[in-house]
Amino acid sequence: MTITIADWISIGQTIGVPSIVCAAAFFFIYKKEIWSQKERKEYMTRETDADDRMFNLMEGSSDASHKMASALEMLTKSNDHLADSITRMLERRR
Repeated sequence: MTITIADWISIGQTIGVPSIVCAAAFFFIYKKEIWSQKERKEYMTRETDADDRMFNLMEGSSDASHKMASALEMLTKSNDHLADSITRMLERRR
């Protein structure tokens, strides 16, 4: 069964143009709400992924900071040891 233009005109005359406009508006509002829900879901997924990446970066940064602090401490001890060795060597020469 195919609906022709004459059938659409008959339907429009029967239920009235304002009713058709209201139905179209409600349909648009309904579809817009569905699109909004989908968009919110995608946004939350992206935000969750971004948060996970940020926390991983922060953890990596914390680990790197601890390693750098350990390396700096070892360098300081090495410099102290070198200074002590140079002092002892100079005292022996006197």
